[in-house]
Order: sequence, then structure tokens, then C-alpha cells
Amino acid sequence: MRLSFSSAVCSLILFFLALSTALLHYTTPSSTTTRRTRRRRIHFLELQNSPASPFIEYDDFLPNPNPSVEPLDVVRICMDTLMSKDNNEGLEVCFNFSADYLRAPFQGSLEKLIQHANNPIFGSLVKCTHYEIVSIGPFIEGTPTRGAMQTFLMDVESPGSEDRRYLWTLQKERRPPRSDCWLVRECLAVRYAFQLTE
Repeated sequence: MRLSFSSAVCSLILFFLALSTALLHYTTPSSTTTRRTRRRRIHFLELQNSPASPFIEYDDFLPNPNPSVEPLDVVRICMDTLMSKDNNEGLEVCFNFSADYLRAPFQGSLEKLIQHANNPIFGSLVKCTHYEIVSIGPFIEGTPTRGAMQTFLMDVESPGSEDRRYLWTLQKERRPPRSDCWLVRECLAVRYAFQLTE
């Protein structure tokens, strides 16, 4: 009887040792796996002469909308990342902070936005070397059908193209998952804005 009891105790100890080893192995992935999960770098193929879309992996650590970010900060985040990072990373930040209304012409696709960035008018923003916010519009309260709004007038300098002035319109989102976040609704070159009224 004593031998049987001892055998049972030993079996139980071995079982718990095996279980703890399995759990330790499960909850401690390799550092390579951890880095791959926490950070997915962006890799772009430069296909300027090809109609194919660039291959894109999204970077989890680029700025994203947050209710604590004020509208002026959104504009500065977009412009500063365009100037300080790889252009495509800057464009991803702009895409992150763009409202559905602004994404619609690109069918909600970051790839199509990057392709459109070669447009000479929008390209002045992408290749910007200096910008200045020359005017801040009044804060416009939200209504039952839309969120609050605010506008910003900006002068942009970029090499190889004329200086341009842009009108940014930001609107507070009401729908999840970005509710209460300030997003870019429009960014228009002032010189061509009149075309929208024709």
C-alpha cells in the first residue's frame, strides 16, 4: 500500500513538471517571433514605371487617430511625417488620419493613394520641404448630422514645383471605431478649389 501511494505521488509530481514545462514553452515565444508580432515594417517596391501596386506591410508604430489629438496636431503630424520619414510612410500616416469621405476616391485603398501621390498638385505636399500654417479657421460646432469641424490654411514649399496653398478641413468622427477622433475630410489646393463649384 505504501509503495502504491509513493508511486502515485511521484506520478503526480512528474505530471505537474511536464505541465509547467509545456506552459513555459507556450508563453515564452522566441524574440524573433515577438518582434514580428509587435512590429511589422513597411517594405515598398519602387515601381514608378510599372502599373502594378506597391507591396505594403502596415507599420503598427506609425501615428494613428486618437481622441486626445487636437485638429491642429493632426495637420502637423501629417506634414511632419511626410517631411521626416520615407514618403510612403508619411502617406500611410495621412491615410490613417483621413476620413472615409477623403478615402472614397481611392476606394479606401492606401495603395491607390500612394499611386495618386504622383499627381503634381498633391505631390507638392508629399515632397514638401517647408510648410507654414497661415490661418486657422473658427471652430464649428457639430450638428445632429455631422461632427465638429475646423479648417487650416497652409503654404507649402517643395523643390521643383511652385509654392502652393492648401485648405485643410478636419472633422470629428462620430462612428466607431474612430469615434471622437479628428480626421482630415478634405485637403484642397486653393488655386483649384473653384473647380468644385462648377
